[in-house]
Amino acid sequence: MELLLLPDDDLLEVLRHLDVPDLLTCRLVCKRLAELALDPHVWQHRCLLDSEELYWSNPVLRLAPCLQTVHTRVNGLVDTTDALLTTRCAVKDLRLDVCQNWIGLAIAVLQNLVALGRLRELEIRFLMSGISDPDEYALVTRLMKIVLASRLERLTVWGDIPPCAQTSAASLDRHSGQCTPPKSSLSYFRSLGASSASFFNLVLSSQAATLKTIFVTTFHVSAFDESTVLLLAKLPNLRKLNCSLFPGLEALAACPRLEEVTLLVFPEHPKLYRAGATKFLRRASQLRKVHLSPRRVDTYADFVTALVASGASNVEELKISSIPMRSPQAQSVLLKALPSLPALRVLELEKVPDELLRCITPALAPRLQILVVTHAGKLADRPCGHAWLHVDAVKAVQRANPSLRVFVDNDTPLYCPDDELCKLCALDCHRGRFREETRTTPSSAFPQLLLPRDDF
Repeated sequence: MELLLLPDDDLLEVLRHLDVPDLLTCRLVCKRLAELALDPHVWQHRCLLDSEELYWSNPVLRLAPCLQTVHTRVNGLVDTTDALLTTRCAVKDLRLDVCQNWIGLAIAVLQNLVALGRLRELEIRFLMSGISDPDEYALVTRLMKIVLASRLERLTVWGDIPPCAQTSAASLDRHSGQCTPPKSSLSYFRSLGASSASFFNLVLSSQAATLKTIFVTTFHVSAFDESTVLLLAKLPNLRKLNCSLFPGLEALAACPRLEEVTLLVFPEHPKLYRAGATKFLRRASQLRKVHLSPRRVDTYADFVTALVASGASNVEELKISSIPMRSPQAQSVLLKALPSLPALRVLELEKVPDELLRCITPALAPRLQILVVTHAGKLADRPCGHAWLHVDAVKAVQRANPSLRVFVDNDTPLYCPDDELCKLCALDCHRGRFREETRTTPSSAFPQLLLPRDDF
């Protein structure tokens, strides 16, 4: 009981590190611990996930004053959903999986958590095969309008949603509880797999003042038209865009603060879409970070050539995926472009052959500090990423570029399995340094990397 002699602040710090069952048990020890065990400081960083054992979920939602994250599936079978309907626990980050025929219940859960005033992040997944019933259609419309009126900062939508926002933002109906357009609050919006652009366009128009980061990926080529790009181009604070191609992409070159862009190309994209992306890269001199996933060598050549067409590009980080650098044409395009990228500090490539590595010199890329190679362990005679780091070409590029740090992306198997160690993995020469380097790497774009710097 000497622990109880500590000041409240120290006791709260101890309680923060207890697991949930022990924390709930502390309420039975004495009145002081019972009070401290329900302090917001103890609960504000905890998560409640459906994937875990949920025998303590209902007590937490009934007693805890707040939580960082709650992930629940609304399907009428999970007890957590019922508890969320009446909880006074203020949640900051809600991940809501909505199943067929349970949209009304999802609305009730969301309304309750919004009313508590702490909800800032929402990830909503539609786990349904499609919506044809008019009542369900109306419920989804109501749900998504409530979402827009909730003053969220981050919103992610997964799955197909119906075209539920054909009207303007000014016409939110009585179901949302709003008679005026929602105030702009979103800074981050991500839409994955949605087959209709209507809700996406409504988000862009109603949240234009605050949106900074947008991810939109769809395999439905006809999902978007030029109206979407025009709305994107009007966003005054747009800084980061990750998208598959859609028509009129060249209009985005007018976004003054757009510095980071990822362009994903799918085989279904028509030539017109690729041409618009090429014009965008040629005109957008404000870009600093670029990720290209062109999938075809001719598209890759067009994109990279356009990126440096203005003469001296301002791009500092360039990532090229889905195009292995083993192709002579791919190598030629890159080597011609590098002199026109004088600000380039970070370069990420896929399956880089030895001959291309030996071409990277300070004369070609004078400011290059980080070279990241993905799938290096999948090259011939190199069973893992660690083996690739020992090849002569890697050592040669390090000697030629003393300030360059060579990394292997974590997508590559870093080491052979313990029961099938290759000759180099048996040396066990880099395992101890991996964790240290992942903490100190200067590039936030590549957080999981392996670097054998001490070898050179």
